[in-house]
Amino acid sequence: MPSAWSRRWRVTRVTLLSRARVDYKDLWHYLGGQEACRTRAGMPILGFTEYRPDEQEGSVNTVRSHRYELNLRWTGNLGTGTSGYREFSRAHAIDAEGKPTLYGSADPAFRGDASQYNPEDLLVAALSACHMLWFLHLCAERRIVVEAYEDRPQGVMVHNASGGGRFDSVELKPHVVFADPTQATAAEQLHHTAHERCFIANSVNFPVTVTPTLRP
Repeated sequence: MPSAWSRRWRVTRVTLLSRARVDYKDLWHYLGGQEACRTRAGMPILGFTEYRPDEQEGSVNTVRSHRYELNLRWTGNLGTGTSGYREFSRAHAIDAEGKPTLYGSADPAFRGDASQYNPEDLLVAALSACHMLWFLHLCAERRIVVEAYEDRPQGVMVHNASGGGRFDSVELKPHVVFADPTQATAAEQLHHTAHERCFIANSVNFPVTVTPTLRP
């Protein structure tokens, strides 16, 4: 390994929950022969440790990381704190530097305010927005002009007897309008590519399906 690679390493844990496939030789070079490289070529990689030398940020083998920092504040103390299940509001506020405050609550089924977004809404919205942004990016790369895009996603969460719950599925239903109607069929495959690349869809452990409507 060249000496440049032997300088200061930054090590991070990367978990891939998608159907990502990694070439064995590339993975071996990328990880410097670490134990995770024993995964057979073409098999899904569920998790591995990567190294990233500071001096090689522009290398094709570099994995870039992005940090997202927020400040969440509970604003629902009605005077007695959480003295009882019915004695406090589920209101909260989310702040990020340079962005407007996002006010939220719980699902009305859990004594939340129906007029505010709840965490379940935001998860479904994140999946929808991530897919849209990838789709538009792919269309622009291929000179396919999108004039309008609208999605009406639906998420299903199941609530069990113990009080817990989890998302069972999310379905995206994007409606797309193209400047050239003849490109609609060619663009349909881009929904599959967008889904495979979506950061949020690759981070959840429940099915996310895409049922597009391609309108001229």
